Amino acid sequence: MVALLSIFLLIPLIYGAVNPGVRFTLDQAAIENFKNDYIQSYIKKCASYSVKQHLVTTSVFTYNVTNLHFSSFTLKPSNTQIVLNPKTNTINLAITNLSFVMNGNLTFWLLASSKGTVEISLTNGNFTIPLAVTVNSDGTLSAAVQTITGTLSAIKLKVHARNPIYKMMQLVGDIWPFKTNIASNFFSTMGQYLSPAIKTILAKISYVDSLNGANMTADYHFLNFGVSSSYIEGDLNGTCYLGPYIEPPYYATSPPSFQTTNTLKVQYSEYFFDTYIWGLQQSGQLNLYIPSAKAPSSLPFKMTTTGLASILPNIAKVYGQNIPIDTSCQVYNPPNIFMTDEVYITAPVYCDFLAMQSSTSHPAAFRLQFQLNSVLTATLNEEKTGLYLIPNVDSSSTTITNIVAQNSNIGIINISRVQMALNWCIYSIATYLNEQLTLSGGFKLPVPAGVTFTDEQIVAYPGAVEISGTPHFDMIVDEIVRNH
Repeated sequence: MVALLSIFLLIPLIYGAVNPGVRFTLDQAAIENFKNDYIQSYIKKCASYSVKQHLVTTSVFTYNVTNLHFSSFTLKPSNTQIVLNPKTNTINLAITNLSFVMNGNLTFWLLASSKGTVEISLTNGNFTIPLAVTVNSDGTLSAAVQTITGTLSAIKLKVHARNPIYKMMQLVGDIWPFKTNIASNFFSTMGQYLSPAIKTILAKISYVDSLNGANMTADYHFLNFGVSSSYIEGDLNGTCYLGPYIEPPYYATSPPSFQTTNTLKVQYSEYFFDTYIWGLQQSGQLNLYIPSAKAPSSLPFKMTTTGLASILPNIAKVYGQNIPIDTSCQVYNPPNIFMTDEVYITAPVYCDFLAMQSSTSHPAAFRLQFQLNSVLTATLNEEKTGLYLIPNVDSSSTTITNIVAQNSNIGIINISRVQMALNWCIYSIATYLNEQLTLSGGFKLPVPAGVTFTDEQIVAYPGAVEISGTPHFDMIVDEIVRNH
């Protein structure tokens, strides 16, 4: 029995760990676009490579190279390409037809010091710079350039020196470790020159989104990160927590397949929306208070005991004439979310109608309990801090059903008349809910701040909402170039 109970207790942990609430894919073409925006700056940086001093010790000689620099460096942007390798799980920058000539001064020692010059050259070399992205134990990403591979053997070395001992050692091969060491140092530096771009991008990823105006946190820490032959993908926790980390009462199910064809796709599961709406409800963000003076102008009656007499004939008799009636509504249980080609929401609501007899006396004349039904739409908002999805309640699709009168202090209530009155309020209720959703700031897409979208799509289908588009990295590239 204990073993069986343990299994049941472990199911939520395993279930939640396997299935993400949010996931994304970024096609190779989008990464290629970023490379195209950045490559000119990168080539310029590589061409500026120089070494004031580099000391190399072999089995016989000690070499000291000074003022090593490029006298020529040729690499066309068209000869660079992004290649994704699922076997090594790396994002590779493939370089072809790289040519250069490096010159410097050389001092070497064998019993005595001798001087000369050195020339290192390469013609049409091919190299691959692999970048490995890993998920850290805390769910953040880190990236590191791996060992660069390529045609190091095609590098040629010329040393001009009159020392006869040096010439002899060149014949027996002692010079070649020196050549390889110098070349390897340069190619290692080529990898390091990518670090500013990598660090800038990683620094712009938000793993936690503290939703404005709500006591909630959206968690975007990574569960997995992978590389396929045509895209990179990530699985994220994708859960909204109440306060710092109060768990929602939901578990993520297996996500559906992506539906759109844009190069960047972000999928929010039904589970994520469940936790998001749950957090809003639990933190009181969906509650509504409408003072009589701010009642919708579209109402065919005033929100006073006298104004409501046509549908509630006893209210003025009980509380007196022209007493303001304020409305206090609460979503008393978490709304339900259901997704097909639209996102449907049903919310259990009760509204207390308060007779504001004085500043201290405002008894509830009656309570109406009902179900609010609507469709959630969404807009995408670009800000400096990132891309935000703002949900909206579609007022034209909002209805009120299952009305029940409770706790009435004014006798029997005619539900059909009340139904007509509530229908007048639907637009105002939807408007208020949209204001609350806007105040919460929506939720931030888990893409680096500075990425902008064109051709954006927001598509709903069973189990998820997908936000996709063509990403542009101009702002990020400008920052990298400006700061580095």
